[in-house]
Amino acid sequence: MVRDLGRTLVVGFLGVVLLLSLLGANLVVGVDRTALEGDFVKESLEEEDGYAVLLEEMQAGITKQQEPADGTAEGEPDPEELLGEVLTEEYVQEQTDANVDRLYAYLHGEREELYLAFETAPLKDDLAAKIAESLVDVEEIAETDPRFAALRESETEFEATRAEFEEEQKQRIQEETTPYLTDEELEEAYDESREEIREEAIAELEADLAQEEYPPAVERAALELGTVYVDGLIEADLTYGEFIERVENAEATLLEAAETAAHNQLDEELPDTVELTEGLTDEDRQELETVRDGVSLLSLLAIVLPVIAFVVSALVGWVAVTRSTSLLVVGSASALAGAVPLAGLTVLQDVVVEELESAAGHGEIQPEFVELSLGLLDRTLAVFFAQSWVLVGLGLVLVVGGIAIRTGIVPVSDRPTSGSDVATVDRDDESVETDDGTEDDESGQMDENREGTEGESDPGGDDNSDDDPTVG
Repeated sequence: MVRDLGRTLVVGFLGVVLLLSLLGANLVVGVDRTALEGDFVKESLEEEDGYAVLLEEMQAGITKQQEPADGTAEGEPDPEELLGEVLTEEYVQEQTDANVDRLYAYLHGEREELYLAFETAPLKDDLAAKIAESLVDVEEIAETDPRFAALRESETEFEATRAEFEEEQKQRIQEETTPYLTDEELEEAYDESREEIREEAIAELEADLAQEEYPPAVERAALELGTVYVDGLIEADLTYGEFIERVENAEATLLEAAETAAHNQLDEELPDTVELTEGLTDEDRQELETVRDGVSLLSLLAIVLPVIAFVVSALVGWVAVTRSTSLLVVGSASALAGAVPLAGLTVLQDVVVEELESAAGHGEIQPEFVELSLGLLDRTLAVFFAQSWVLVGLGLVLVVGGIAIRTGIVPVSDRPTSGSDVATVDRDDESVETDDGTEDDESGQMDENREGTEGESDPGGDDNSDDDPTVG
């Protein structure tokens, strides 16, 4: 009796330990699978369109910081405005994912130092191209002279514009020359003055471009494009195909020069890498070390607590007097370890949702961020709910099994048979067989004695009857 009471107390203590270890394992494993798992964070952001929300927030922040009136000349592209245009969701996702990987590598002890940064090199490439397109418009150079634009329209227009320009120049030469020149003399005079006309047109074009205040390299490339148009008017035997090819090459050179100039300016103002952790103080780094130690402890507990729960469950089965008791204790602990977090997290979810919606209603948080936060919360809690329901289901199965064994519904012995009990039963069986055998032997001996007595009495009786004088 005392022995059974001691076992009951031990089983009760183990049941409490099992409940606490299962509760801790449920919560710690859930945290390790969600908040402490980088892949889960990245997948959740992608599924909930988190990168699009981050992009909108970054673009809105850039717009708020713009000051067009300061430092930006009229007509000059605003780099901050163009930055909002070149930012893409793919770029935000790429940089965010890289920082998430580096952050969790640090938290899990795979990196010695925390390093968070945004690589601006690909962003500057796109930004430089945008600045180049805004800074230089190749169509504007073609529009500096109506004849330049006409040269590009078609081959027919190209030939007509050249012929018209030639007639204008011949007429000018005729007016400036005495005596009167024949057609052949005008043709010869025009051919001799082509280079002079070209130099005058290029000088005039150069003066116009100087007013645009282009960077030197861009101004030279723009002048080269303008020279192609001048040659289109003046150069002898130039075909339309050759002219168009020269124009396209000169335009590409101009855009490349403008992009290079913009890139050089961006390199002076913006480094290729913007390190976010560069300004961390020693105090900040100590706090981060503390956080990392906590993450390491949680990751360790996520392994240790389930092992403890398994070992304690085995001990309950070994110590308990009956099988039904062990199943009921383990099942109850498992069901409670799942039901308690289910109830608590459900209440917590309702509170958080109410607070976020209230903040959004008061304009404290953007609706997009509220929607993103609620989506991330749902995905995180779904992991905890799934784990908890598994524990509840497993616990109910074990409890039902224990009740079935105790009530005899299942043909399984409730009290396990130990080795000493088996030996005792064997010895009892042997004694029973021995007693039965003894009784059989004694019975047989009594029968034999009885038969022997009867055998002896009969002969004697016969003799006495013969000798009895009264017989006869």
